[in-house]
Amino acid sequence: MVFSTRTSIPKTQNQSEVRDPRELKNHPVNQTIYGDMDASGDGFLADVAARGIQQEIHITPTNIVIAGHRRRRAAITLGIPEVRVLVRHDLTEENDIIEALICSNQHVRERTTEQKAREFDHIRRIEIDRGKQRMGDGGKDTVKTAGLSIESRKSRNVAAKQVGLAPSTATKASEVVSAIDAAEESGDTGKASELRETLNKNVTEAHRQIQENTPAKPDQVVDANGVPVPKKAVAAFEALPRYTAIKSAISKIKKEIYDLSQTEPGALVRYNRIKIDLENVYRSVRFSTPYCVCPYCRGRPVLSRVATCDACKGIGWGGESLYDNAPEELK
Repeated sequence: MVFSTRTSIPKTQNQSEVRDPRELKNHPVNQTIYGDMDASGDGFLADVAARGIQQEIHITPTNIVIAGHRRRRAAITLGIPEVRVLVRHDLTEENDIIEALICSNQHVRERTTEQKAREFDHIRRIEIDRGKQRMGDGGKDTVKTAGLSIESRKSRNVAAKQVGLAPSTATKASEVVSAIDAAEESGDTGKASELRETLNKNVTEAHRQIQENTPAKPDQVVDANGVPVPKKAVAAFEALPRYTAIKSAISKIKKEIYDLSQTEPGALVRYNRIKIDLENVYRSVRFSTPYCVCPYCRGRPVLSRVATCDACKGIGWGGESLYDNAPEELK
């Protein structure tokens, strides 16, 4: 797991000290991602009782724990009056502190899919913040193509890689986690528990469940993948019945010509040649049928020097082939 070099430890800036564990405070993000830090599990408390705390607890200058939440809990439980700490003066930004916290947990624990999804959410937000800083500094990474910020795609992909999930899987898991949190906030703990259990076994199944349980807005137009259609593309998707009618008519004509070719009055009908022509027409209509919101620009206005999105030519949507040929991380 490789994080930014900004979280490396310049030894000259950090101080090894002794502190009362009761003076240390857990970082709230640790609770958000990993839940209650039970020091008694997997024999950890017994090990500390027998051998003491073997590694320093990393903290901020304000006594916020970065790495070592279980060690702090064990020390308090066992009544250990003092623990060795490493005061991380090198971490001055909150994003760097959170990144270091996540990195330390990834190295010492087996994480559930839910925990990876919550890590993903935090790391993606950090990467987005850093992208905005680069944009503000006039950095080269501000380039935008096809109306979709490279920073936006990069943030998702970097975050997904760091938590060990595919970008599309991480995005789905993140959506499920949001549904879990919403269920808990509404008091539906049973639904939250069921979603959590499913998520930790199968991300795709958990995501399917939340999609089935999410009522669509009465006036919301969506594409074939359930993606809300932007205003500029609504007219195209509202024309879907016309495309369907045309394809149905072509199929009907092909059948009628075939039936005619099997009779004496249709003896001169070249059905095989007509069939090829009609199938080409059908195929052309099929791949011209609105299928998806453009996975490259998402139907948003282009925010670059490029006049239009190269993928959808600026219309904001495309057919099956556009979606099928798009990189997996954009779907």
